[in-house]
Amino acid sequence: MGINRKLALWGLLITVIVLAIFIDVFPFINSTKRLNRLSSELEKLEKYTEINNKLTQKENYYLNIIGTDKKLAELEKFLVNNNINYSKKDNVIEFVGSMYSTKFKSFVELVQNSSDLVFLEFKCDNTRELPIAFGESVDTLNVSGKIKYMSMGRR
Repeated sequence: MGINRKLALWGLLITVIVLAIFIDVFPFINSTKRLNRLSSELEKLEKYTEINNKLTQKENYYLNIIGTDKKLAELEKFLVNNNINYSKKDNVIEFVGSMYSTKFKSFVELVQNSSDLVFLEFKCDNTRELPIAFGESVDTLNVSGKIKYMSMGRR
């Protein structure tokens, strides 16, 4: 019975060692999976943050608009009601805003839907190519570092 006892003790010792290793390694494997999942979530968050920063980026937009005094007054009223800072010289309205904001979209739609207002020019400070705004076709021509929008009508 001496050999069986030694084998049983060795078997017990090996079992304890294997269990100890498994107990120590298993949480590590689990935490590695968790770390990988958190890492991918962090990458997604960084991507969404970058997209959000681009969408909320403020840029100077210059709108050169020709229209009757009554229509221009209507546009100014819209800008005032929506707390959009602007300046007006003759028929040029200048304001700072994000192209993706609902206020800006509403302003552009107001101009587009008015029969006696015309966009002569729409420029942006930023020289990067902007995506086509809210489903419209935009013809671009880069002139002296400015992006000049020659037409903003739906096609």
